[in-house]
Amino acid sequence: MKLGERLKTLRESQALSREDVAQSLNVSRQAIYKWETDKGYPDLINLMALSELFQVTVDELLKGKQEVAAHEGEQEDWEDEEEEEDAALAEVGDHGEVVREGDIKEGIGVDVDVGFAIGLIMMVIGAILDLGQVSILLMVLGVMSIVFLDDCIESVFTWNRQRKERW
Repeated sequence: MKLGERLKTLRESQALSREDVAQSLNVSRQAIYKWETDKGYPDLINLMALSELFQVTVDELLKGKQEVAAHEGEQEDWEDEEEEEDAALAEVGDHGEVVREGDIKEGIGVDVDVGFAIGLIMMVIGAILDLGQVSILLMVLGVMSIVFLDDCIESVFTWNRQRKERW
């Protein structure tokens, strides 16, 4: 069962409308609809709020009750517990939003490292050249590259994924 199906089942089991859940989380009714249809995913803060609202753990929201219940009676090593936590956290993106496993494999981290290096080089060149406004421009562009490149790349991947889903 996917996250959206679990959210819808939990909401309906407590006789709550999408509007009720949206008001308690301070999000739109449309956001709840997107989460329940797996067209969007709640961020980490909203996942924690949902777990409190539905009185389940975040782990149960992400993995499902059956998978969590299967491990309750067993005595596991510390390493096994760490592996499970790492697997659950692997679904959470840099900004707290839940992402699909395929998104992590697309190499976003590699592009960010290149962007950081480019931004740093631009800043150093701007500081060394001392060409007045050109140096200031290079330094500003370098900082913007370091700070915003991650968001820009993530937006491109999200846009591309949404475009593919429509076709």
